[in-house]
Amino acid sequence: MENISKNLHPRNKFNKAYNIEQLAKNTPDLRKYVVQVDHDHLSIDFTQPEAVFHLNKALLKTTYGIKGWRVLPKSLVPTVPGRLNYIHYLADLLGGKTGRGVHILDIGTGSSIIYPILGVKEYGWLFTGSETHVPSLTNGNAILKDNPELAKSIRLRQQSNPKNILKGIILPKEYYDAIMC
Repeated sequence: MENISKNLHPRNKFNKAYNIEQLAKNTPDLRKYVVQVDHDHLSIDFTQPEAVFHLNKALLKTTYGIKGWRVLPKSLVPTVPGRLNYIHYLADLLGGKTGRGVHILDIGTGSSIIYPILGVKEYGWLFTGSETHVPSLTNGNAILKDNPELAKSIRLRQQSNPKNILKGIILPKEYYDAIMC
């Protein structure tokens, strides 16, 4: 397999070409966006926004076992390899610490809760995700309901006042190793 991008972190699982056939098998909705590039290579029709969503859904399901991942309509679809880069670089800043002793605050976690998902799956960290947009929180909580193992490590909180970034989110006696947004 060839290297996809020299810009990905060395620990990024997606440094190699995707097994499109396996991804489409695990996420059948991806199949209609698969295109034959040449005799030996399959790809995705990246001109279709739905293809990007289904590819990332397939990556999460195939690599991490995530069920029922979704984003709100008209939301940006986070690319899993790119978001995983941020998690790996954050791990570098934290000296490679792993496990539940590391607690991260994700401000504006969004409807996909992508950073908490990847941080839990890659490093076993605990996450608190804050969000002002109630439908995004509802969607994030639905993802957690579909993935009870994630719900043990991720909690979501509503920031009711967008002018307050941390107030009301960081509770007394809470400590975070890092805050990301």
